[in-house]
Amino acid sequence: MLLHQGFPGGTKYPRGLHTTLRIRIEGKGNLHWAKVPSIQAGDCSLIYEGRKSQYLPTWQGYEGWVEEAYRVFPQRAGVFTIRIETFHSWNPFQHRIQELVLPPLTLRVLEPPQRVSGGKVSSGQLDLELLPPDTRVSGWTNWIDSPRTYFLLLPVILGIVGIFVWRGGTYVPYLAGWILCLGGFILPFEALRPQDPKGPQAVAEYNRGVRYGKEGQWGEAVFYLRKAVYLSPDPRFRASLRRVEEVYVPTFRAPLPRWVPDYWFLLGIGTLHLLAVGYLGSKREGRWKWFLSVGCSALLLIGYGMYSSFSEMGKPWGVITVTNSVLRKIPSDAAQEGIPLPPGSSFFVGTEKGEYVYVFLEGVKGWVKKKNLRRE
Repeated sequence: MLLHQGFPGGTKYPRGLHTTLRIRIEGKGNLHWAKVPSIQAGDCSLIYEGRKSQYLPTWQGYEGWVEEAYRVFPQRAGVFTIRIETFHSWNPFQHRIQELVLPPLTLRVLEPPQRVSGGKVSSGQLDLELLPPDTRVSGWTNWIDSPRTYFLLLPVILGIVGIFVWRGGTYVPYLAGWILCLGGFILPFEALRPQDPKGPQAVAEYNRGVRYGKEGQWGEAVFYLRKAVYLSPDPRFRASLRRVEEVYVPTFRAPLPRWVPDYWFLLGIGTLHLLAVGYLGSKREGRWKWFLSVGCSALLLIGYGMYSSFSEMGKPWGVITVTNSVLRKIPSDAAQEGIPLPPGSSFFVGTEKGEYVYVFLEGVKGWVKKKNLRRE
Protein backbone atom coordinates (compact mmCIF):
# COMPACT_ATOMS: atom_id res chain seq x y z
CA MET A 1 0.00 0.00 0.00
CA LEU A 2 1.01 3.62 -0.57
CA LEU A 3 0.40 6.50 1.83
CA HIS A 4 0.08 10.07 0.57
CA GLN A 5 -0.24 13.29 2.55
CA GLY A 6 0.00 16.99 1.87
CA PHE A 7 -1.60 20.40 1.56
CA PRO A 8 -3.35 20.94 -1.80
CA GLY A 9 -2.52 24.66 -1.91
CA GLY A 10 1.09 24.63 -0.70
CA THR A 11 2.69 25.07 2.72
CA LYS A 12 2.69 28.88 3.04
CA TYR A 13 -0.42 30.75 4.15
CA PRO A 14 -1.16 34.20 5.57
CA ARG A 15 -2.46 34.28 9.11
CA GLY A 16 -6.26 34.32 9.37
CA LEU A 17 -6.81 31.76 6.62
CA HIS A 18 -7.07 27.99 6.89
CA THR A 19 -5.89 25.07 4.81
CA THR A 20 -6.82 21.44 4.34
CA LEU A 21 -4.59 18.44 5.03
CA ARG A 22 -5.48 15.23 3.18
CA ILE A 23 -4.13 11.77 4.05
CA ARG A 24 -4.75 9.01 1.51
CA ILE A 25 -4.06 5.26 1.50
CA GLU A 26 -3.83 3.60 -1.92
CA GLY A 27 -3.31 -0.01 -2.92
CA LYS A 28 -4.86 -3.46 -2.61
CA GLY A 29 -6.06 -5.25 0.47
CA ASN A 30 -8.60 -4.70 3.23
CA LEU A 31 -9.16 -1.06 2.41
CA HIS A 32 -12.64 -1.14 3.92
CA TRP A 33 -10.99 -1.88 7.29
CA ALA A 34 -7.98 0.40 6.88
CA LYS A 35 -7.40 2.99 9.60
CA VAL A 36 -6.04 6.24 8.22
CA PRO A 37 -3.24 7.61 10.45
CA SER A 38 -4.19 10.45 12.75
CA ILE A 39 -2.25 13.72 12.98
CA GLN A 40 -0.87 15.99 15.70
CA ALA A 41 -0.86 19.68 14.81
CA GLY A 42 0.46 21.41 17.92
CA ASP A 43 -0.86 24.99 18.09
CA CYS A 44 -3.16 24.46 15.12
CA SER A 45 -6.84 23.71 15.63
CA LEU A 46 -8.28 20.86 13.59
CA ILE A 47 -11.74 20.14 12.19
CA TYR A 48 -12.28 16.63 10.87
CA GLU A 49 -13.97 16.85 7.46
CA GLY A 50 -14.78 13.18 7.03
CA ARG A 51 -13.69 10.06 5.21
CA LYS A 52 -13.89 9.34 1.49
CA SER A 53 -13.20 6.10 -0.31
CA GLN A 54 -13.25 4.58 -3.75
CA TYR A 55 -12.36 0.92 -4.26
CA LEU A 56 -13.47 -2.19 -6.13
CA PRO A 57 -13.28 -5.86 -5.09
CA THR A 58 -10.56 -7.96 -6.74
CA TRP A 59 -9.18 -11.45 -6.15
CA GLN A 60 -6.42 -9.86 -4.01
CA GLY A 61 -8.85 -7.81 -1.94
CA TYR A 62 -10.17 -4.32 -2.48
CA GLU A 63 -8.25 -2.05 -4.85
CA GLY A 64 -8.54 1.73 -4.69
CA TRP A 65 -8.03 4.39 -2.07
CA VAL A 66 -9.26 5.69 1.29
CA GLU A 67 -8.82 9.32 2.32
CA GLU A 68 -9.45 11.47 5.37
CA ALA A 69 -9.23 15.27 5.48
CA TYR A 70 -8.68 17.82 8.22
CA ARG A 71 -9.22 21.55 8.10
CA VAL A 72 -6.22 23.22 9.79
CA PHE A 73 -6.55 26.59 11.53
CA PRO A 74 -3.22 28.09 12.70
CA GLN A 75 -3.69 30.17 15.85
CA ARG A 76 -0.73 32.47 15.22
CA ALA A 77 1.96 33.31 12.72
CA GLY A 78 5.06 31.13 12.65
CA VAL A 79 6.29 27.69 11.62
CA PHE A 80 4.24 24.65 12.63
CA THR A 81 5.28 21.01 12.56
CA ILE A 82 2.50 18.54 11.81
CA ARG A 83 3.28 14.93 12.68
CA ILE A 84 1.48 11.94 11.22
CA GLU A 85 0.93 8.71 13.12
CA THR A 86 3.01 5.70 12.07
CA PHE A 87 1.12 3.55 9.58
CA HIS A 88 1.11 -0.26 9.95
CA SER A 89 0.22 -2.66 7.16
CA TRP A 90 0.49 -6.43 6.65
CA ASN A 91 2.84 -7.69 3.95
CA PRO A 92 1.35 -10.98 2.69
CA PHE A 93 4.50 -11.91 0.75
CA GLN A 94 6.94 -11.52 3.65
CA HIS A 95 4.34 -12.49 6.27
CA ARG A 96 5.14 -9.62 8.59
CA ILE A 97 3.85 -6.22 9.67
CA GLN A 98 5.45 -3.25 7.97
CA GLU A 99 5.80 0.17 9.52
CA LEU A 100 5.75 3.31 7.43
CA VAL A 101 7.05 6.43 9.15
CA LEU A 102 6.32 9.64 7.28
CA PRO A 103 8.47 12.74 7.76
CA PRO A 104 6.71 15.60 9.56
CA LEU A 105 5.11 18.33 7.50
CA THR A 106 6.05 21.98 7.92
CA LEU A 107 3.43 24.70 7.62
CA ARG A 108 4.57 28.32 7.47
CA VAL A 109 2.02 30.92 8.52
CA LEU A 110 2.89 34.47 7.48
CA GLU A 111 1.77 37.73 8.99
CA PRO A 112 -0.74 39.41 6.65
CA PRO A 113 0.25 42.74 5.14
CA GLN A 114 -0.65 45.65 7.37
CA ARG A 115 -3.80 47.19 5.93
CA VAL A 116 -4.81 49.52 8.72
CA SER A 117 -2.71 52.48 9.76
CA GLY A 118 -3.68 54.39 12.86
CA GLY A 119 -7.15 52.88 12.87
CA LYS A 120 -7.97 54.39 9.45
CA VAL A 121 -8.11 52.92 5.99
CA SER A 122 -6.83 54.94 3.08
CA SER A 123 -9.15 55.69 0.19
CA GLY A 124 -7.03 53.46 -2.04
CA GLN A 125 -7.67 50.48 0.20
CA LEU A 126 -11.38 51.01 0.87
CA ASP A 127 -12.98 53.19 -1.77
CA LEU A 128 -16.57 53.31 -0.51
CA GLU A 129 -18.94 56.25 -0.71
CA LEU A 130 -21.86 57.14 1.49
CA LEU A 131 -25.28 57.22 -0.16
CA PRO A 132 -27.69 60.16 0.22
CA PRO A 133 -30.41 59.34 2.78
CA ASP A 134 -33.12 59.77 0.13
CA THR A 135 -31.57 57.18 -2.22
CA ARG A 136 -34.27 54.86 -3.56
CA VAL A 137 -33.44 51.17 -3.39
CA SER A 138 -35.64 48.16 -4.04
CA GLY A 139 -36.56 45.62 -1.41
CA TRP A 140 -36.68 41.85 -1.65
CA THR A 141 -40.51 41.76 -1.71
CA ASN A 142 -41.58 45.12 -3.17
CA TRP A 143 -43.81 43.53 -5.81
CA ILE A 144 -45.25 40.98 -3.40
CA ASP A 145 -46.11 43.66 -0.83
CA SER A 146 -47.61 46.09 -3.34
CA PRO A 147 -51.43 45.89 -3.77
CA ARG A 148 -51.06 47.15 -7.35
CA THR A 149 -49.21 43.98 -8.33
CA TYR A 150 -52.30 41.85 -7.84
CA PHE A 151 -54.09 43.80 -10.58
CA LEU A 152 -51.92 41.69 -12.91
CA LEU A 153 -54.10 38.72 -11.96
CA LEU A 154 -57.30 40.37 -13.23
CA PRO A 155 -56.85 39.30 -16.90
CA VAL A 156 -56.31 35.69 -15.84
CA ILE A 157 -59.34 35.65 -13.53
CA LEU A 158 -61.67 37.37 -15.99
CA GLY A 159 -60.40 35.23 -18.85
CA ILE A 160 -61.17 31.97 -17.01
CA VAL A 161 -64.54 33.22 -15.68
CA GLY A 162 -65.46 34.49 -19.16
CA ILE A 163 -65.31 30.94 -20.53
CA PHE A 164 -68.43 30.08 -18.54
CA VAL A 165 -70.38 33.37 -18.60
CA TRP A 166 -69.34 35.11 -21.82
CA ARG A 167 -70.73 33.95 -25.15
CA GLY A 168 -68.90 36.44 -27.35
CA GLY A 169 -65.22 36.42 -28.36
CA THR A 170 -62.93 34.07 -26.47
CA TYR A 171 -60.37 36.71 -25.54
CA VAL A 172 -62.74 39.62 -24.77
CA PRO A 173 -62.86 39.06 -20.96
CA TYR A 174 -59.10 38.56 -20.91
CA LEU A 175 -58.48 41.85 -22.74
CA ALA A 176 -61.00 43.62 -20.49
CA GLY A 177 -58.98 42.44 -17.52
CA TRP A 178 -55.87 44.05 -19.02
CA ILE A 179 -57.72 47.36 -19.36
CA LEU A 180 -58.67 47.26 -15.68
CA CYS A 181 -55.12 46.25 -14.80
CA LEU A 182 -53.62 49.22 -16.64
CA GLY A 183 -56.13 51.50 -14.97
CA GLY A 184 -55.03 50.27 -11.57
CA PHE A 185 -51.42 51.16 -12.38
CA ILE A 186 -52.10 54.52 -14.05
CA LEU A 187 -54.74 56.09 -11.81
CA PRO A 188 -53.35 57.79 -8.67
CA PHE A 189 -54.91 55.52 -6.05
CA GLU A 190 -52.97 56.51 -2.93
CA ALA A 191 -54.18 53.47 -1.01
CA LEU A 192 -52.67 51.21 -3.65
CA ARG A 193 -49.25 52.85 -3.82
CA PRO A 194 -46.47 50.49 -2.70
CA GLN A 195 -44.91 51.37 0.63
CA ASP A 196 -41.31 50.31 1.20
CA PRO A 197 -40.18 51.25 4.72
CA LYS A 198 -37.15 48.97 4.40
CA GLY A 199 -35.59 51.08 1.63
CA PRO A 200 -34.53 54.06 3.80
CA GLN A 201 -33.53 51.65 6.58
CA ALA A 202 -31.30 49.70 4.18
CA VAL A 203 -29.55 52.92 3.09
CA ALA A 204 -29.05 53.94 6.73
CA GLU A 205 -27.54 50.56 7.64
CA TYR A 206 -25.30 50.67 4.57
CA ASN A 207 -23.97 54.14 5.46
CA ARG A 208 -23.34 52.99 9.02
CA GLY A 209 -21.35 50.00 7.73
CA VAL A 210 -19.30 52.24 5.42
CA ARG A 211 -18.41 54.55 8.31
CA TYR A 212 -17.29 51.63 10.46
CA GLY A 213 -15.25 50.28 7.55
CA LYS A 214 -13.43 53.58 7.06
CA GLU A 215 -12.62 53.56 10.78
CA GLY A 216 -11.19 50.04 10.60
CA GLN A 217 -13.89 48.47 12.80
CA TRP A 218 -14.29 45.43 10.60
CA GLY A 219 -16.73 43.43 12.67
CA GLU A 220 -19.23 46.28 12.88
CA ALA A 221 -18.71 47.13 9.19
CA VAL A 222 -19.44 43.57 8.05
CA PHE A 223 -22.49 43.33 10.31
CA TYR A 224 -24.19 46.51 9.06
CA LEU A 225 -23.32 45.88 5.42
CA ARG A 226 -24.76 42.37 5.67
CA LYS A 227 -27.84 43.84 7.34
CA ALA A 228 -28.24 46.23 4.41
CA VAL A 229 -28.01 43.31 1.97
CA TYR A 230 -30.72 41.43 3.87
CA LEU A 231 -32.95 44.52 3.64
CA SER A 232 -32.36 45.17 -0.06
CA PRO A 233 -30.82 43.20 -2.96
CA ASP A 234 -29.29 46.40 -4.36
CA PRO A 235 -26.02 45.38 -6.09
CA ARG A 236 -24.17 48.33 -4.52
CA PHE A 237 -24.63 46.79 -1.08
CA ARG A 238 -23.22 43.43 -2.15
CA ALA A 239 -20.29 45.08 -3.93
CA SER A 240 -19.39 47.13 -0.84
CA LEU A 241 -19.57 44.09 1.43
CA ARG A 242 -17.34 42.18 -0.99
CA ARG A 243 -14.88 45.08 -1.03
CA VAL A 244 -14.65 45.17 2.77
CA GLU A 245 -14.09 41.40 2.89
CA GLU A 246 -11.28 41.77 0.34
CA VAL A 247 -9.52 44.37 2.47
CA TYR A 248 -10.02 42.44 5.70
CA VAL A 249 -10.41 38.72 5.05
CA PRO A 250 -12.59 37.02 7.70
CA THR A 251 -12.03 33.37 8.51
CA PHE A 252 -15.64 32.37 7.82
CA ARG A 253 -18.32 33.90 5.61
CA ALA A 254 -21.96 32.91 5.74
CA PRO A 255 -23.45 32.84 2.22
CA LEU A 256 -25.87 35.62 1.34
CA PRO A 257 -29.37 35.09 -0.11
CA ARG A 258 -29.17 34.38 -3.84
CA TRP A 259 -32.73 34.54 -5.16
CA VAL A 260 -35.08 37.51 -4.98
CA PRO A 261 -38.66 36.41 -4.10
CA ASP A 262 -40.08 39.20 -6.27
CA TYR A 263 -38.56 37.63 -9.38
CA TRP A 264 -40.15 34.27 -8.65
CA PHE A 265 -43.47 35.99 -7.96
CA LEU A 266 -43.44 37.88 -11.27
CA LEU A 267 -42.37 34.73 -13.09
CA GLY A 268 -45.35 32.95 -11.55
CA ILE A 269 -47.74 35.67 -12.73
CA GLY A 270 -46.25 35.49 -16.23
CA THR A 271 -46.70 31.72 -16.22
CA LEU A 272 -50.35 32.14 -15.22
CA HIS A 273 -50.89 34.47 -18.19
CA LEU A 274 -49.27 32.02 -20.60
CA LEU A 275 -51.37 29.25 -19.11
CA ALA A 276 -54.57 31.30 -19.50
CA VAL A 277 -53.81 32.28 -23.10
CA GLY A 278 -52.87 28.71 -24.00
CA TYR A 279 -55.99 27.35 -22.34
CA LEU A 280 -58.27 29.84 -24.10
CA GLY A 281 -56.66 29.15 -27.47
CA SER A 282 -56.68 25.37 -27.19
CA LYS A 283 -60.07 24.87 -25.53
CA ARG A 284 -61.82 24.10 -28.78
CA GLU A 285 -58.95 22.00 -30.15
CA GLY A 286 -58.87 19.66 -27.15
CA ARG A 287 -55.26 20.42 -26.17
CA TRP A 288 -56.14 22.24 -22.98
CA LYS A 289 -55.13 19.27 -20.79
CA TRP A 290 -51.59 19.44 -22.15
CA PHE A 291 -51.37 23.17 -21.38
CA LEU A 292 -52.72 22.62 -17.89
CA SER A 293 -50.21 19.87 -17.09
CA VAL A 294 -47.23 21.90 -18.35
CA GLY A 295 -48.41 25.07 -16.64
CA CYS A 296 -49.04 23.37 -13.31
CA SER A 297 -45.58 21.75 -13.42
CA ALA A 298 -44.00 25.15 -14.06
CA LEU A 299 -45.97 26.68 -11.19
CA LEU A 300 -44.77 23.96 -8.84
CA LEU A 301 -41.14 24.71 -9.74
CA ILE A 302 -41.73 28.43 -9.26
CA GLY A 303 -43.38 27.78 -5.91
CA TYR A 304 -40.36 25.77 -4.81
CA GLY A 305 -38.10 28.63 -5.92
CA MET A 306 -40.09 31.11 -3.84
CA TYR A 307 -39.98 28.80 -0.85
CA SER A 308 -36.19 28.41 -1.19
CA SER A 309 -35.65 32.16 -1.49
CA PHE A 310 -37.73 32.89 1.62
CA SER A 311 -35.89 30.10 3.48
CA GLU A 312 -32.52 31.67 2.65
CA MET A 313 -33.68 35.07 3.86
CA GLY A 314 -35.17 33.61 7.04
CA LYS A 315 -32.01 31.94 8.37
CA PRO A 316 -30.80 33.66 11.56
CA TRP A 317 -27.23 34.92 11.20
CA GLY A 318 -24.63 36.76 13.20
CA VAL A 319 -21.21 38.37 12.94
CA ILE A 320 -18.26 38.26 15.33
CA THR A 321 -17.61 41.89 16.30
CA VAL A 322 -14.94 41.61 19.01
CA THR A 323 -11.40 40.30 19.14
CA ASN A 324 -10.24 37.22 21.06
CA SER A 325 -13.38 35.26 20.20
CA VAL A 326 -13.03 31.47 20.00
CA LEU A 327 -15.14 28.80 18.31
CA ARG A 328 -15.38 25.88 20.76
CA LYS A 329 -16.59 22.32 20.34
CA ILE A 330 -18.61 22.42 23.56
CA PRO A 331 -20.38 25.36 25.26
CA SER A 332 -17.90 25.67 28.10
CA ASP A 333 -14.76 27.62 28.98
CA ALA A 334 -13.23 24.27 29.92
CA ALA A 335 -12.90 23.34 26.24
CA GLN A 336 -9.17 23.43 25.60
CA GLU A 337 -9.25 23.36 21.81
CA GLY A 338 -10.80 26.16 19.83
CA ILE A 339 -10.53 28.13 16.62
CA PRO A 340 -9.74 31.84 17.00
CA LEU A 341 -12.27 34.00 15.18
CA PRO A 342 -11.29 37.47 13.98
CA PRO A 343 -13.95 40.21 13.86
CA GLY A 344 -16.04 40.00 10.70
CA SER A 345 -16.47 36.21 10.67
CA SER A 346 -20.13 35.45 9.96
CA PHE A 347 -22.20 32.36 10.74
CA PHE A 348 -25.71 31.05 10.78
CA VAL A 349 -27.06 30.96 14.33
CA GLY A 350 -28.80 28.13 16.15
CA THR A 351 -29.81 27.46 19.74
CA GLU A 352 -28.50 29.04 22.93
CA LYS A 353 -27.07 27.32 25.98
CA GLY A 354 -26.11 29.45 28.93
CA GLU A 355 -23.75 32.20 27.84
CA TYR A 356 -23.00 30.40 24.56
CA VAL A 357 -24.78 30.25 21.22
CA TYR A 358 -24.48 27.55 18.56
CA VAL A 359 -23.17 28.71 15.17
CA PHE A 360 -22.64 26.73 12.00
CA LEU A 361 -21.67 26.78 8.34
CA GLU A 362 -21.18 23.99 5.84
CA GLY A 363 -18.46 21.80 7.36
CA VAL A 364 -17.99 24.01 10.45
CA LYS A 365 -19.97 24.13 13.67
CA GLY A 366 -19.37 25.03 17.28
CA TRP A 367 -20.17 27.40 20.11
CA VAL A 368 -19.24 31.03 20.70
CA LYS A 369 -20.04 33.38 23.54
CA LYS A 370 -23.19 35.40 22.99
CA LYS A 371 -21.48 38.65 23.96
CA ASN A 372 -18.98 38.20 21.10
CA LEU A 373 -21.64 37.70 18.42
CA ARG A 374 -23.94 40.41 17.09
CA ARG A 375 -27.11 38.89 15.72
CA GLU A 376 -29.91 40.20 13.57
